[in-house]
Amino acid sequence: MISKRLISSNLIVIGILAIGFFLRFYRISQNLIFNAEMGYDYLAVIEILKGERTYLIGPQTSHSWLALSPLFYWILAILLPIGNYEPVVVAYFMAFIGSAAILFLYFLLNKFINKRTALVGTYLMAISPLWIDGARGSRFNFIAAILFMPFVYFLIKGINDKGKSLFYCGLFLGMTYSFFPTIIVQLPAALVILFIKRKNILPINIIKFIFAVLIINVPFLIFNCINKFSMITNLLLWIPYRTLGFFGIYGGNEVNLDVAQKNVRSLFIFIRESIIVNSNAFGIVIFFLISVFFILKVGTEVKRENNFWLVILILFLTSYIGLFVHGNPPQHYYLSVYPIPLIVFAFFIDYLAKHKIGRLCSILILVAISIINFKYYFSQKWFYKAENKVDVENYFVPFKLQEEIILSIKEDNDSNNIKLARYGHLDFFNRDFSDNYIYLLQLQEINITGKANVTYTIYEGSKYIPDKYDNEVYLNREAGILVSKSK
Repeated sequence: MISKRLISSNLIVIGILAIGFFLRFYRISQNLIFNAEMGYDYLAVIEILKGERTYLIGPQTSHSWLALSPLFYWILAILLPIGNYEPVVVAYFMAFIGSAAILFLYFLLNKFINKRTALVGTYLMAISPLWIDGARGSRFNFIAAILFMPFVYFLIKGINDKGKSLFYCGLFLGMTYSFFPTIIVQLPAALVILFIKRKNILPINIIKFIFAVLIINVPFLIFNCINKFSMITNLLLWIPYRTLGFFGIYGGNEVNLDVAQKNVRSLFIFIRESIIVNSNAFGIVIFFLISVFFILKVGTEVKRENNFWLVILILFLTSYIGLFVHGNPPQHYYLSVYPIPLIVFAFFIDYLAKHKIGRLCSILILVAISIINFKYYFSQKWFYKAENKVDVENYFVPFKLQEEIILSIKEDNDSNNIKLARYGHLDFFNRDFSDNYIYLLQLQEINITGKANVTYTIYEGSKYIPDKYDNEVYLNREAGILVSKSK
């Protein structure tokens, strides 16, 4: 017979998963995020489907010379046609796998720590602003954070079974290179771990691990082979360039007090946003607790030869050293260690709850975090943000507004060929950072070409709207949007 305790824990997991699903799917179409970076990727996939672009590489990184492996573009090549090329289909897909990540974390923590830590950790992930934002943001790089769980699972399992599971570990690590470049630090970190545990692992299984990392990236390697390994060469040169620059030997990003402060603040924001929404006071307390507990308790577990915490420790230190050298990393650069603050804090809550007074404190902490987060989510700053106004502070243009802009251009246009210009945040990027509009115009069978006789200019944000402009096509000053036409 199934025990009452097992039934109870399963019901709790189902309840946590339901909360996670709700927070990731609720009003997703009304809050749909669709920006120029996403438009660029969707346009690239259409070119692949038309045979106009190679399918051997995927999204371009912030460095024009480096692209990722193509797995995400292959996923999009399936999703977009199924969803009639509407951007919302990708949002639903990302929300689903973002919800599934909750289960991945539960299985990982239940396997290598205990059920209580697993339940706390999954609840924290279910209501985490960082993880909800990642799932609802529809950006491909968030998948790298999700793959962290199976990667760590098979790495630890590989240590315990003489390396038999390392092939699967290599496959999941190899997959992450299709989603974000900073994941590259996980390979040397994994090799360091395997070197430390080399007595427990058959050498042939380490070879299988490396082979698996490579085999999943064969298309990327073929593309580099065709192009004389230019991307890989530039990457290998870029790493020492950043490192030497950090130490002031070469380049201009050398370490100083200002850089160090920005790096620490970046880590603070990452840890805070992993747990709680925009609460500096509570965030400082959480940052302190996680940092101290990580140093003291995790260090003790490593000394006891706890393989789980050894892996977590080395992965975090390797990643953060790389990010520190990079200098003032943005939040998405932490994707290689996204789950770690949740794991450490959940372990702390479980440790605290072992004592009677500590149990009360742990409940109060979780209740406080829940109240702060849910109050924020069900406000005009999250689920109920304005659908008819540009959010300049967060560089967000509601999808409803984008559709109105496209409709106004379609109704005004006499032909299917136009020129397009845009003034707004990041308009110095290629094509004025307007690929989201270009994509939506293509869905309306309107092509962007330099040979067209008419130019439509989109002014995105009130501060970008000029006092004088050509023929008005669409104007909503309250929303902060203007579309003008010139010939």
